[in-house]
Amino acid sequence: MNFNHNAQLFAPNSHFENTINHFNNEMLAEILQKLPALDYLKIHEEALRKTDQDSGKWYLNSMDFQNWCSGSLEVKGILALGDPGVGKTCLTSLVIQHLKKLDRPVKVAYIYIQLDGVKLHSLTNIALTLLKQILKTYDSLPEFASSFYKQFKLGEDLSIEVLTTTLLSACKQASTYIVFDALDEFKHSHQEDLVTLIKQLLVAGAWVFATCRQAYRSIEGLFDTGHCVKHFIRANASDINNFLRKKLESNVLLKSILDDQFQNTIISTIVSNSQEVFLIAAMQFEYISSLTTKEKIISAISQMPSDLDAHFNLTLKRINEQRNDLVELAKMVLMWVLHACRPLTATELCHAVGIQVGSNKFSVHGLTSPTMIIQACLGFVTLQQEGDSD
Repeated sequence: MNFNHNAQLFAPNSHFENTINHFNNEMLAEILQKLPALDYLKIHEEALRKTDQDSGKWYLNSMDFQNWCSGSLEVKGILALGDPGVGKTCLTSLVIQHLKKLDRPVKVAYIYIQLDGVKLHSLTNIALTLLKQILKTYDSLPEFASSFYKQFKLGEDLSIEVLTTTLLSACKQASTYIVFDALDEFKHSHQEDLVTLIKQLLVAGAWVFATCRQAYRSIEGLFDTGHCVKHFIRANASDINNFLRKKLESNVLLKSILDDQFQNTIISTIVSNSQEVFLIAAMQFEYISSLTTKEKIISAISQMPSDLDAHFNLTLKRINEQRNDLVELAKMVLMWVLHACRPLTATELCHAVGIQVGSNKFSVHGLTSPTMIIQACLGFVTLQQEGDSD
């Protein structure tokens, strides 16, 4: 009788491999469950929600960006520089979505650095977050993370050196894209450390995209090296047009007093006066939205300033022209928002302005509503996800 010796020999090996794969799966699941990290998914989804999906094509179709996406060694790093209000965070969200839809396998990890999370944004937390996002793309624990897992399992402190070594190893194993939004909002005392990390990521083979305000020399200098490019971005006219049409579409009261032709006139006027800044366009639209007749709107757009400072002054003037109780409320809100160490939740802000000076008692009947706060501040204060004020 003939036996298939090969089948007998390979069967145990196959079982052994299955067992190893099972253990690796469990180890990865354990790390993903217990490894602390910052969660940027809600911020990313909120940025996408505010962004028209037809926006940003002028940038996503640019030659530098296309080369970067294709894995070209000629463009390894991109720094998008821009003033406040030009749409850097919205552009970041579009870049991330674009990377996730590439027709080749890549690893994508991202960080949204925001001032309200300044205490959370340590270099350790950033490295942890990037590493965890990359590990989520694997089905089982990759070889480069085995020593990291041992230290993690033994309860040893995960030093920045250990995290960085593992993160850089991950970048060397597969095509990896790392995206940072608002590098300038990382705490200044540690910006050099963040610059060093980005430099290490580039050397390890990662492709890096970042946004930043201008005049941060340590950050800009990093992208002055070979194989990196810097772009000075402004809000594109077509993107502002889409942004305004989206806002107009949801404004039932404004649409009820304006015909289609005049709606187009308003949008084209705001676009031309926006100086390629979303913030200016938004303030202009808020002003138009507060008017109640077509005659007042015609007068307003004929006198509409295009300078950002002039718009701030115009809004302050409008605030002071309200009835006294709304003026007092707006000033109290702005005082709290401007002096707070972090953004306030809607509930916190309502309680803060509800405190009566000179009184040692607090009454819920003295509280106002978030809606009333927004109305009184005429666009200076907005509510973001989960009730945060901005």
